[in-house]
Amino acid sequence: MAPNSAAAYTARSILQWSEGQYDDALNSCERAIQANRNYEFGHTHYGYLLTTLGHLEKGRQQLLKAQELERQKAVVQQLLGHYYYMQRDYTNALELYRNALRFKSNRAQAHYFIGRVYQAWGQYLEATDEFENAENARGADPAQTKRSFDRLRDAFLKGHKTGYWLEQANQTQSKPVSEYYWKAVVQVQLGDTNGAFFWLNKSLLTHEMADWGRETDGLLFDEYWDSLRDDPSFIEFAKRAGFRGTRARLD
Repeated sequence: MAPNSAAAYTARSILQWSEGQYDDALNSCERAIQANRNYEFGHTHYGYLLTTLGHLEKGRQQLLKAQELERQKAVVQQLLGHYYYMQRDYTNALELYRNALRFKSNRAQAHYFIGRVYQAWGQYLEATDEFENAENARGADPAQTKRSFDRLRDAFLKGHKTGYWLEQANQTQSKPVSEYYWKAVVQVQLGDTNGAFFWLNKSLLTHEMADWGRETDGLLFDEYWDSLRDDPSFIEFAKRAGFRGTRARLD
């Protein structure tokens, strides 16, 4: 790989992003595009970073350019869906996530984000079906996966939303040295803000990783934190996590 190629700059950006060097990662994206304006993955990656950091319109423009270059790429449709999801426009987000499945029917992340839409709407049974589809698409053991999600279904049917999140808490307790960010999500859903901050800090301090970066990169994307956007402790945490605005909000 040539050191000054678009692919090399994009690879550098991915590494910088994973280490929380957001400004450097964005700069490498810009250099990738300067090196080759027709490098679709450079636009896709740049669009993802911009969107994640809350620069929605700039991110969308990059993703639309990626779509011009590769019209049937599932990940581009999914990331365009994120543009709407982050504005809590779940209807339009859902349409684009479904588009991603049309291009790649077994795309786990598309199933997962469809599940996120249903969950945000309070349709927990539909969400659980999609989360199970996502795990199966990732190659999980079907029988074990079904048992796990059946427990969530039963918990919801018996205890509604609270029952669902209590079962999520029960399942993640079996993984004491992982899923710190998810533990934080579960605690905030159960109304334990202090517990949520404990696990958020644990996730940040251990550099807990997700598919495309750190778990805490989801602070703006995830609707789980919307009730805390004005909380001084959350604002301070978001700054430490790399979101340097005065509030953990979108542009």
